[in-house]
Amino acid sequence: MVLYKKPRLRIFAYLQDLLLVRRDRRASQQQSRQTDLDHDSFSNIYRRDLTIKRCFHRQELFDEMVKSFFAEADESIAKMREALRHGDLPELGRIGHRMKATVAYLGAEEVRNAGLAVEYFERHSGAPSDAEQAVNLFAEKCEKLKIALQNDELCRSRTFLGGDHDGQPVNPRHP
Repeated sequence: MVLYKKPRLRIFAYLQDLLLVRRDRRASQQQSRQTDLDHDSFSNIYRRDLTIKRCFHRQELFDEMVKSFFAEADESIAKMREALRHGDLPELGRIGHRMKATVAYLGAEEVRNAGLAVEYFERHSGAPSDAEQAVNLFAEKCEKLKIALQNDELCRSRTFLGGDHDGQPVNPRHP
Protein backbone atom coordinates (compact mmCIF):
# COMPACT_ATOMS: atom_id res chain seq x y z
CA MET A 1 0.00 0.00 0.00
CA VAL A 2 1.33 3.38 -0.96
CA LEU A 3 1.19 6.04 1.75
CA TYR A 4 0.64 9.57 0.61
CA LYS A 5 1.84 12.61 2.48
CA LYS A 6 -1.34 14.57 1.91
CA PRO A 7 -4.79 13.37 3.04
CA ARG A 8 -6.35 14.68 -0.17
CA LEU A 9 -4.15 12.39 -2.25
CA ARG A 10 -5.11 9.43 -0.03
CA ILE A 11 -8.80 10.17 -0.54
CA PHE A 12 -8.32 10.53 -4.28
CA ALA A 13 -6.40 7.24 -4.41
CA TYR A 14 -9.17 5.59 -2.38
CA LEU A 15 -11.79 6.91 -4.83
CA GLN A 16 -9.80 5.63 -7.80
CA ASP A 17 -9.43 2.20 -6.20
CA LEU A 18 -13.13 2.12 -5.38
CA LEU A 19 -14.11 3.00 -8.94
CA LEU A 20 -11.68 0.51 -10.48
CA VAL A 21 -12.96 -2.30 -8.29
CA ARG A 22 -16.51 -1.40 -9.28
CA ARG A 23 -15.71 -1.52 -12.99
CA ASP A 24 -13.92 -4.86 -12.63
CA ARG A 25 -16.89 -6.35 -10.80
CA ARG A 26 -19.56 -5.08 -13.20
CA ALA A 27 -19.70 -8.26 -15.27
CA SER A 28 -19.95 -10.52 -12.25
CA GLN A 29 -22.60 -8.29 -10.68
CA GLN A 30 -24.77 -8.45 -13.78
CA GLN A 31 -24.55 -12.21 -13.70
CA SER A 32 -25.41 -12.32 -9.98
CA ARG A 33 -28.51 -10.18 -10.59
CA GLN A 34 -29.87 -13.01 -12.69
CA THR A 35 -29.66 -15.56 -9.88
CA ASP A 36 -32.08 -15.95 -7.02
CA LEU A 37 -31.40 -14.10 -3.80
CA ASP A 38 -28.84 -15.69 -1.54
CA HIS A 39 -28.96 -14.29 2.00
CA ASP A 40 -25.22 -14.78 2.45
CA SER A 41 -24.47 -12.55 -0.54
CA PHE A 42 -25.92 -9.61 1.40
CA SER A 43 -24.15 -10.28 4.67
CA ASN A 44 -21.44 -7.79 3.74
CA ILE A 45 -24.03 -5.11 2.90
CA TYR A 46 -26.02 -5.20 6.15
CA ARG A 47 -24.91 -6.44 9.56
CA ARG A 48 -27.83 -6.82 11.92
CA ASP A 49 -25.58 -7.11 15.00
CA LEU A 50 -23.92 -3.79 14.22
CA THR A 51 -27.28 -2.17 13.48
CA ILE A 52 -28.77 -3.28 16.78
CA LYS A 53 -25.71 -2.05 18.66
CA ARG A 54 -25.77 1.34 16.91
CA CYS A 55 -29.49 1.64 17.69
CA PHE A 56 -28.74 1.10 21.39
CA HIS A 57 -30.57 -2.26 21.34
CA ARG A 58 -33.87 -0.37 20.92
CA GLN A 59 -36.30 -1.86 18.40
CA GLU A 60 -38.13 1.46 17.93
CA LEU A 61 -34.91 3.25 17.00
CA PHE A 62 -34.04 0.45 14.58
CA ASP A 63 -37.52 0.74 13.03
CA GLU A 64 -37.11 4.51 12.70
CA MET A 65 -33.73 4.18 10.98
CA VAL A 66 -35.06 1.63 8.49
CA LYS A 67 -38.12 3.80 7.79
CA SER A 68 -35.86 6.80 7.29
CA PHE A 69 -33.62 4.93 4.87
CA PHE A 70 -36.53 3.67 2.76
CA ALA A 71 -38.16 7.11 2.76
CA GLU A 72 -34.99 9.00 1.81
CA ALA A 73 -32.94 6.70 -0.41
CA ASP A 74 -34.68 7.09 -3.77
CA GLU A 75 -35.36 10.80 -3.29
CA SER A 76 -31.77 11.49 -2.22
CA ILE A 77 -30.31 9.60 -5.16
CA ALA A 78 -32.59 11.57 -7.50
CA LYS A 79 -31.35 14.80 -5.86
CA MET A 80 -27.75 13.61 -6.32
CA ARG A 81 -28.36 13.03 -10.02
CA GLU A 82 -29.98 16.48 -10.29
CA ALA A 83 -26.95 18.07 -8.61
CA LEU A 84 -24.74 16.23 -11.13
CA ARG A 85 -26.79 17.60 -14.04
CA HIS A 86 -26.30 21.12 -12.69
CA GLY A 87 -22.62 20.55 -11.95
CA ASP A 88 -23.20 21.32 -8.25
CA LEU A 89 -20.65 18.94 -6.73
CA PRO A 90 -20.71 20.56 -3.26
CA GLU A 91 -24.50 19.97 -3.05
CA LEU A 92 -23.95 16.42 -4.27
CA GLY A 93 -21.48 15.91 -1.43
CA ARG A 94 -23.88 17.35 1.18
CA ILE A 95 -26.60 14.93 0.10
CA GLY A 96 -24.08 12.07 0.24
CA HIS A 97 -23.08 13.13 3.75
CA ARG A 98 -26.69 12.98 4.99
CA MET A 99 -27.29 9.55 3.48
CA LYS A 100 -23.98 8.24 4.76
CA ALA A 101 -25.09 8.91 8.33
CA THR A 102 -28.33 6.98 7.85
CA VAL A 103 -26.69 3.91 6.35
CA ALA A 104 -23.96 3.96 9.01
CA TYR A 105 -26.61 3.44 11.67
CA LEU A 106 -27.88 0.47 9.68
CA GLY A 107 -24.52 -1.29 9.91
CA ALA A 108 -24.13 -1.02 6.14
CA GLU A 109 -20.40 -0.40 5.89
CA GLU A 110 -20.12 -0.96 2.13
CA VAL A 111 -22.92 1.52 1.52
CA ARG A 112 -21.35 3.96 3.99
CA ASN A 113 -18.03 3.71 2.14
CA ALA A 114 -19.78 4.40 -1.16
CA GLY A 115 -21.43 7.39 0.56
CA LEU A 116 -17.97 8.61 1.60
CA ALA A 117 -16.95 8.64 -2.05
CA VAL A 118 -19.96 10.87 -2.84
CA GLU A 119 -19.39 13.04 0.23
CA TYR A 120 -15.83 13.72 -0.95
CA PHE A 121 -17.19 16.13 -3.56
CA GLU A 122 -18.66 18.40 -0.86
CA ARG A 123 -15.25 19.87 -0.05
CA HIS A 124 -13.07 18.85 -2.99
CA SER A 125 -13.34 19.42 -6.67
CA GLY A 126 -13.28 16.51 -9.03
CA ALA A 127 -14.25 15.35 -12.46
CA PRO A 128 -18.00 15.11 -13.05
CA SER A 129 -17.45 11.62 -14.48
CA ASP A 130 -15.87 10.53 -11.18
CA ALA A 131 -18.79 12.02 -9.28
CA GLU A 132 -21.23 10.21 -11.55
CA GLN A 133 -19.47 6.89 -10.99
CA ALA A 134 -19.54 7.49 -7.22
CA VAL A 135 -23.30 8.20 -7.33
CA ASN A 136 -23.94 5.12 -9.47
CA LEU A 137 -22.00 2.95 -7.03
CA PHE A 138 -23.87 4.44 -4.09
CA ALA A 139 -27.23 3.86 -5.78
CA GLU A 140 -26.30 0.25 -6.52
CA LYS A 141 -25.26 -0.37 -2.91
CA CYS A 142 -28.48 1.25 -1.65
CA GLU A 143 -30.54 -1.11 -3.80
CA LYS A 144 -28.69 -4.09 -2.34
CA LEU A 145 -29.26 -2.74 1.15
CA LYS A 146 -33.00 -2.40 0.46
CA ILE A 147 -33.17 -6.04 -0.62
CA ALA A 148 -31.14 -7.16 2.39
CA LEU A 149 -33.40 -5.23 4.78
CA GLN A 150 -36.56 -6.52 3.12
CA ASN A 151 -35.28 -10.05 3.60
CA ASP A 152 -34.18 -9.61 7.19
CA GLU A 153 -36.49 -11.26 9.71
CA LEU A 154 -36.49 -8.13 11.88
CA CYS A 155 -37.90 -6.10 9.00
CA ARG A 156 -40.13 -8.52 7.11
CA SER A 157 -43.02 -8.31 9.52
CA ARG A 158 -42.90 -4.51 9.62
CA THR A 159 -45.57 -2.68 7.66
CA PHE A 160 -43.36 0.37 7.06
CA LEU A 161 -41.46 -1.44 4.29
CA GLY A 162 -44.54 -1.30 2.11
CA GLY A 163 -44.93 -3.59 -0.83
CA ASP A 164 -46.72 -6.89 -0.93
CA HIS A 165 -44.09 -9.15 0.60
CA ASP A 166 -46.35 -10.36 3.47
CA GLY A 167 -43.41 -11.46 5.55
CA GLN A 168 -41.80 -13.53 2.78
CA PRO A 169 -38.27 -12.95 1.47
CA VAL A 170 -38.08 -10.62 -1.51
CA ASN A 171 -36.61 -12.04 -4.68
CA PRO A 172 -35.00 -9.26 -6.77
CA ARG A 173 -35.71 -11.20 -9.98
CA HIS A 174 -39.39 -11.63 -9.26
CA PRO A 175 -40.66 -8.57 -7.31
